[in-house]
Amino acid sequence: MTPDAPALTVTDALLIPVADTGPDWFHGWLTVGADGRITGIGPGAPPSVEGEVLDAGGAMVAPGFVSAHSHLFTSGLRGIAPGSTLYPWVRAMMDVFAHADAEDLYWSTLHGALDFLANGVTSAYNFTQSRVTWLYDPATASNTLGAVHPARYLTRQFEAAADAGIRVMNAIRLDDEAAPEDETLGVFADMVAASTDLVPADQHLGASVFGAAQWAAGPRTAQLEALVMDRYGLIDQAHFLETAQGIDVQRAKFAWYADAGALARGSCSGTSSTRPTT
Repeated sequence: MTPDAPALTVTDALLIPVADTGPDWFHGWLTVGADGRITGIGPGAPPSVEGEVLDAGGAMVAPGFVSAHSHLFTSGLRGIAPGSTLYPWVRAMMDVFAHADAEDLYWSTLHGALDFLANGVTSAYNFTQSRVTWLYDPATASNTLGAVHPARYLTRQFEAAADAGIRVMNAIRLDDEAAPEDETLGVFADMVAASTDLVPADQHLGASVFGAAQWAAGPRTAQLEALVMDRYGLIDQAHFLETAQGIDVQRAKFAWYADAGALARGSCSGTSSTRPTT
């Protein structure tokens, strides 16, 4: 085999290239190099067959799915609080994760990332579980501090995604209401850097702000999120109107982002990810 020869040739595939030009789909072949990148693609039979050969048997072959809003670490607690609505379910998880350590978060995140890959999801916008465990009370729309963990609690989640091989954007929460602002901003800067350092460049889609104004006591959280968006060139995805509970409170807090100028900086509103399937 020549140095440039394909490491894998896929034949008899229904290819869905999702390209801006060309056919929407066709029966054909593709070749993949040793680095995992596609080196050739076309209809019919390949001009030559080299390397490992995979006969797709007419199966569909398409680019991996993208999850635009994920909480990979929740995969470790499948089946918890099955009869609950969103906030009681989240509270049940946080009661567990308040007592978990960094290795627990590593394996929970790895489990979620590998499950994504097994089901064709190759890229994830992942909301990491914060170093600070908050216990949210929807009745009062307020947080109670559950636990504060070391930085490794968060960085092990970065490492889990990296080890799984999934492409990932790591969303990081500021948690400004748990510590003085200078400390909060310093920790956030460290975590943005760690996201880049710990995830290989070809898997790292960047870092993001984990929007949390919807649970905050006041508008300062939105202001600080806008500040770090500017400072590090980040986007911010938040959680709004994710449940029928507290709609008026959530709608009122959205104005905090507008007043902070975050909407003009590239923030995007989001909703909570659905529960992982069993």
